[in-house]
Parts: sequence; structure tokens; C-alpha cells
Amino acid sequence: NFIQKAADIHGQADTLLIPIRDRLIREEYNGYNVYELCKKWDLGESMVRTIIRDKIRELRQAPIDGQVSLFDVPETE
Repeated sequence: NFIQKAADIHGQADTLLIPIRDRLIREEYNGYNVYELCKKWDLGESMVRTIIRDKIRELRQAPIDGQVSLFDVPETE
């Protein structure tokens, strides 16, 4: 893992690399791959879920493709 190697080389680089790692995890999350991300980044499930918390909310609040809102006004001719 590149991030871990860089942290080992530079010692305190961990604090600089964590935000990058978290951003990459959020980008890779697709709604179903929590356990894959845990294995890939060597993190516990609760840590991954904490990192992706906002992305989960965003995915849950997004409308389903083709969904009509209650407030959509039909077009009249």
C-alpha cells in the first residue's frame, strides 16, 4: 500500500496522508463494498463506515432514476 510505505518512510506523514486515504475511500465506495474497503485499506468496519458516513447519506437521499417528485407540476399545453 503506497500510503503505508510513505508513512513508514516519513514517520509523521501519517497525519498528512489520512485525509488523502479518506478521500480515496469515499471515492471508491459504491454503496456495497464496505468489506472490500476494510480489507484493501486494513481498517475496521466501524472506521470505514465513519469515513463514508456522509457519502451514505448522500446516496440514500438521492432520487431514484426516473422518480417523479410529488411537487413536479405536469406540463400543460
